[in-house]
Amino acid sequence: MNGERQRLRAFLLVAAAVLAAASVGQVSDADAISSADSVLQLMGLEEPETSGTVQRETTPTKLGGVDVVNVDYGEIIVTLDEDGRLKSFGDFAAFSGRPESDDEEKYKTDEEAWEAFEEIISRFDTPTDVERTKLTRANEVGLPYWITFLMDREEAYGYPVNGGNRVFATMDRMSGKIISFSAVSGWSYEGPNIRTEEADAVAVAIEKYGGVSSDWNAVLRYSYPTGLAAGPKMAALMALKKMRLMYVLSSDHGSVIVDSVTGKLVDYGQFGLQAAAQTSAAGTNGGTTEQTASEHGPSSEDATGGSKSDEPITLLLILGGIGVFLIVDIFMKLFVRR
Repeated sequence: MNGERQRLRAFLLVAAAVLAAASVGQVSDADAISSADSVLQLMGLEEPETSGTVQRETTPTKLGGVDVVNVDYGEIIVTLDEDGRLKSFGDFAAFSGRPESDDEEKYKTDEEAWEAFEEIISRFDTPTDVERTKLTRANEVGLPYWITFLMDREEAYGYPVNGGNRVFATMDRMSGKIISFSAVSGWSYEGPNIRTEEADAVAVAIEKYGGVSSDWNAVLRYSYPTGLAAGPKMAALMALKKMRLMYVLSSDHGSVIVDSVTGKLVDYGQFGLQAAAQTSAAGTNGGTTEQTASEHGPSSEDATGGSKSDEPITLLLILGGIGVFLIVDIFMKLFVRR
């Protein structure tokens, strides 16, 4: 168990750096520790034996550098943005391991687990426009004995949303304690202003990758590009954390994103029909333990926006466990949506 905790602690430090949102603040070490102490109190944890130590770093992402303030208490890590706001929390000591019987599980129904989780996060400044999206219990032998929770925004102005505001957490199934928690907030959604016809967006995709119109699947979706094709105007929009309605197109030839306002190509990638076409899938599990097909697309957000795709950065959202490769494996098996 000590070995697992050490691996979990190391992984939490890496994931904390990825999960924090980019910001430009000047929170002092003393204020950071004070904010982190408040987080521990709101989590209902006893005062740590050691004072928190502050570690600062900048992690590069597709949207620029992510400024991270980690307050490390040895067995607990609290990650703040540069303004001192909570971005993520990890308590690797809360991971109790798998019992011999599921009878030891604290919350035996999904509704009980949701209610307990929602009570905990109500103590924090979390996004208000998110809803229950998915709850997963890892029941296979050899997988960590936890529950994962995902809350995000499914639609804006009647269109599906890819990323944006989100809450994600894992809970130990025996103790009911939160192992990891992260929140992304502050995103807004530009009102629909569609000036480009779908046929014109398809023509842009054909110009980029070829094929004929019938090869391409297109869906209007709130998203944002992270590739070099986005350009400075789109980068400025993203700096305001505002999403625009985009055409997300996919085929065996590749995948592209076309701005519904300007008609310009703003992102592209070779993802293939089986991986990318499911960006048009609709609906959620509404808090059940059922698995869904994968959702992919070239507009996969990095950790600043909370993508719903399986981009490597997003895989780091599943905190804890016994190493990065196991985490990725768990995500692919249990937590890839749609």
